[in-house]
Amino acid sequence: TPSHDETVTGVSQEALRSKFLLPLFSSAPSTNQIPGEFLEWESEIGNIHCHGGFNYSSGNLMVPRKGIYRVFLQITYESVNACTEATKRLISEVFYITNSYNDNRRLLSSEDTVSCSLKPWRKSLYTSGLFVLEANSRLRVKSSHPELIVNKQYLVFFGAEFALSQ
Repeated sequence: TPSHDETVTGVSQEALRSKFLLPLFSSAPSTNQIPGEFLEWESEIGNIHCHGGFNYSSGNLMVPRKGIYRVFLQITYESVNACTEATKRLISEVFYITNSYNDNRRLLSSEDTVSCSLKPWRKSLYTSGLFVLEANSRLRVKSSHPELIVNKQYLVFFGAEFALSQ
C-alpha cells in the first residue's frame, strides 16, 4: 500500500531519494588544520552523510557522475585570543579540479571582515550555488584562518548534492 507521502505527491519515497537526495556528501572539519592548506574533513563520524557514489579522501571530495550539483559551504569562525590587528578578513573558498586541467579553480567564495575590538566574536560565512560538474572531478575547501574555525559540525559543514543529470 502507498504511504501517506505517495498518496499526496504520487511519487514513491524511493523515487524521491534517487532523484533529489543522492548523491550527497556532507561533512564537518577535522582537527589540526594548517593555514594555506586545503581543509581536511571528517568523513566517518557524527552527522556525516556520504551516499550515491561520493568518495572522500585527503581533503578531496570526488564527484561520482556528470551533472548539476548544489555545492555548499558554511564555516563559523570565533575569536580565541586577542587580535594584533584592528580587523580580521575571513575568507572561505571551494575549489574545483578536473582531470582535463588539473588546477584549482575557485568555484565559490565567501568573505567578511570582523572588528577585533569585539570580544568575543563569532562569524558564520555561508555560500552555495548550482554548478555543472564533471565525473571524477574534485572539490576541496580553503580557509584564510583555519585556526579560528569552530569545531562543531552544526556550525561548519561542506558538501554537494546531485540536482540534475546533464
